[in-house]
Amino acid sequence: MIQVYMIGRLGKDPEKRVTQGGEELVTCNVAVGTGDKAQWVKVTAFEKMGNWLNGAAKGDQIFIQGSLEVRAYQRKDGAPAAEASVIAREIRVFKKGESPAQHAFSAAPQAGVSFDEDIPF
Repeated sequence: MIQVYMIGRLGKDPEKRVTQGGEELVTCNVAVGTGDKAQWVKVTAFEKMGNWLNGAAKGDQIFIQGSLEVRAYQRKDGAPAAEASVIAREIRVFKKGESPAQHAFSAAPQAGVSFDEDIPF
């Protein structure tokens, strides 16, 4: 399992729905990077983890820790394709005017990485 730690901005309000099995999930797209170099990442949060996104809105800054999941599928034209997404294990939402550097994280990344020191903004 590949662990992912990222900070980005919500591209639109998170969407909540219920699977056929009755499990709640929340999805959102997060822009990581700036300007033309921004990459869009699909994030999925299941059950209670999705509650962290209540009240989150387009443009809010968000911290996500989770695992990378790659799903293979066929396009409508029959060509093979793949989609990468992150299954959230920890979420923090920062409203306008807040900064990730103002908060302590409960699950610090391994290998001694400090978010406060390594984030360029």
